[in-house]
Amino acid sequence: MSKFRFNNGVALFPEKDCRMMAEMSAKGWHLASFAAGGLLYRFEKGNPEEYQYVFYFEKTTSREMMSIFEAAGWQLVVDESAIQIFRAGREASPIYSEPETQIEMLKKSKERFAIMTIFVGMLLLSSLICAIWVYPDSMIMKMVLMIVWSIFVFSSFPLVGLTRRIKRLTKSGGE
Repeated sequence: MSKFRFNNGVALFPEKDCRMMAEMSAKGWHLASFAAGGLLYRFEKGNPEEYQYVFYFEKTTSREMMSIFEAAGWQLVVDESAIQIFRAGREASPIYSEPETQIEMLKKSKERFAIMTIFVGMLLLSSLICAIWVYPDSMIMKMVLMIVWSIFVFSSFPLVGLTRRIKRLTKSGGE
């Protein structure tokens, strides 16, 4: 049996999602995967447990990092699209013991989203020019424009969220 919960925006509100996952685990529902293209989390029924969750943003997690996480008591639960979610008991040491470590990881992720946002932004501009001047009466062109606009929004939100988190961590003692 599965339950689903909406993703609040991993790059914008990861702490909120981690709290929600911990609350679900305390009720006996444990994170199993993403669903609906990452818009939802899928939870599986189990015994109530006191877990903490954390996000890790890397294209791939190296074996070295995995062994460090596992030695600290963390278990990889989800690994999709350069987002990893780890789970551990309440007694486990935090993955991010220093803000500098988390800032470094977030900056790498921000660079990937910045490249994607720039690319999609150029595609959006090209689509807009085509929709206005080249094919002003084309319904297909308007649909393409809406699709590209949606992709742009979904790629720029994480960029904004990551930038805000980096600034907040930097102000609170990192770097």
